[in-house]
Amino acid sequence: MADLSSIRIENLNMFYGVYQALVDISLSVRSGTLTAVLGPSGSGKSTMLSILAGIHMPSSGRILVDDRDVTFLPSAERNVGLVFQSYALFPHLSVYENVAFPLRVRHLPEADIRPRVMEALDRVRISDFARRKPAQLSGGQQQRVAIARAIVFQPNVLLLDEPLAALDRKLREEVRLELRHLQRELGITTLLVTHDQDEAMSMADEVVIMSEGRIQQIAEPRQAYHEPANVFVAGFLGVANVFRGPLRAAADRVFIELPGGERIAAHPAGKGIGGTGAMVGILRPEQIAIVEPGTNGSVVATVRETVFLGEGVRVHLQSEGGFDFVVQTAQTKRDFPAGSRVGLAWNPEDLWLLAS
Repeated sequence: MADLSSIRIENLNMFYGVYQALVDISLSVRSGTLTAVLGPSGSGKSTMLSILAGIHMPSSGRILVDDRDVTFLPSAERNVGLVFQSYALFPHLSVYENVAFPLRVRHLPEADIRPRVMEALDRVRISDFARRKPAQLSGGQQQRVAIARAIVFQPNVLLLDEPLAALDRKLREEVRLELRHLQRELGITTLLVTHDQDEAMSMADEVVIMSEGRIQQIAEPRQAYHEPANVFVAGFLGVANVFRGPLRAAADRVFIELPGGERIAAHPAGKGIGGTGAMVGILRPEQIAIVEPGTNGSVVATVRETVFLGEGVRVHLQSEGGFDFVVQTAQTKRDFPAGSRVGLAWNPEDLWLLAS
């Protein structure tokens, strides 16, 4: 494969008329890593990818690959592999010819094309289907062909635009593991665009969360989940209990005081951004334990609904002060009947604090 390459985006802006799709985007992707760009529809993630691929030119800013400015180079001169959600395979060509296409347009000798194509097909475990047409393949097999075509010419960078979105859940998880293994094996610098939180969190070395054309946070997946930069990130990366109120201290305890007077225990060191003014506390559902009502330090709540998830149970509750809680527990055989009263407890160290 090609030498490892780094990507650097500097102050990228993109306008469509008066609408600004990207706002001052700056990002570095380390050589050989997989970075996932995550965000809802309209967040600008696919626009950024299309600019990296050379499909669109930015209004301002720079793109550098190994310190080489490629901002206004055509796609063919960037040595970038691209996999689309729709696969974009040529229906009239065989699997072999689809994968050979990037090599033919680069005018490689026929003697070099066959071994490269077969190696790429072998890597994605689809060499037995080389003579078939795309219509004769399953969705997962077509996706493997698209990946083989993207890596066959040994690109410096691999760009993946929602590559697994068209697959069903079981197949998506299977191809996700294969794709991550292939990326590590090749060591190719990869940028993955997705709206699927599970996909991003399970595959990426680093995640970039976007909203309304702006980067909200860049972090390792675990850090982004447990230490979100803001409430948007907390809510986008799974379910979050969000508490708003002033930070108080009494009898060696620190807590957020909710409007109803209930106290949400926090750590004295104040994980996150400390202070005594209006604060936001973030607690993940799996960080809350359901205990007996009246347990010291717990919040009393009433069960409203229980959702069975297979691997766990998600319980929706309302506290006596009227605050809605979501708790997730692995106690799948325990009943939490609607209307029952329970206590909610957590480790104060798990409460992540942000300035309101």
